[in-house]
Amino acid sequence: MSVRKTIYLDENLERDLNEASIFTGKKETAIIREALREYIRKIQGSRKKLNPLYELIGMCEEGREDASEMHDLYLYKEDREYG
Repeated sequence: MSVRKTIYLDENLERDLNEASIFTGKKETAIIREALREYIRKIQGSRKKLNPLYELIGMCEEGREDASEMHDLYLYKEDREYG
């Protein structure tokens, strides 16, 4: 399913998009979609690096049975005693 979006470009971006379309032989809409996908992948990758909660993913497969109780220690590597 496709959703239609309207965007506003300044004159410089419009010119650059048009030139990119001519240079690559791709439609402007294809270039916009490709650039948006790349940007979203970049943001998602940065978010995963910044959020230590993503380290919990797959922890159960690694054999840590106490992850629900010791998650702070595993995430933040603090030397406090939990209990």
